Amino acid sequence: ERKIKSIERKIIQLPEFRQEINNLIFVFSFNNFDYIDFVKTQKLGANIEIKRFLITPEDKKLQKLRTPTEQLEKLKLEPNKISFTYVRNCIEEAFSVEAVTDEFYRGYIDLFQKIKKELFKQKVEIDPKTKNQKLIQFVHQTLNRIIFLYFIQKRGCFGGDKNFLANFWDAYKTKFNGQNKFHKIWLKNLFFEALSKQSWNYIPHD
Repeated sequence: ERKIKSIERKIIQLPEFRQEINNLIFVFSFNNFDYIDFVKTQKLGANIEIKRFLITPEDKKLQKLRTPTEQLEKLKLEPNKISFTYVRNCIEEAFSVEAVTDEFYRGYIDLFQKIKKELFKQKVEIDPKTKNQKLIQFVHQTLNRIIFLYFIQKRGCFGGDKNFLANFWDAYKTKFNGQNKFHKIWLKNLFFEALSKQSWNYIPHD
């Protein structure tokens, strides 16, 4: 990807694009559209700011296309609204990091509330003296740890397996189908045992 981005930057900086650089969207494709990069450019002083979203062969293989699909959807124009300002706003929204971040946090909060509600219903670790504060902290901590695992799996830190968590969950379902041991044994083993070792097997034996 580093080499691809270097090639893209050389193209973007060509003299013929300089005058209209603020009004352009570049679409780069490689290897018969296996890799597609959508790039918005804007001149900032002597530099060019680049915002992008992309679809990689790995995204297609793992069906991780939700975010780029939603961003592309924002570029779908309604013919009766066409104007320079309307098109500009659609482009800005499609390439907005803030919009993606807001969507992530909305999803996080929704998931957090669902888990908290379910645990309250099951009366799990409820402490009336702290108004369930321990349970709330537990949910936050667990979700934050899982988010961290998603972050490092994308960098191939689990033996090069960039779909590690999905494979981890599938292995659990195969081994403990119908049993409620995912957090008690599997996640705890992963968080506190496996990740503290240089060489490890992430599949629990108990």
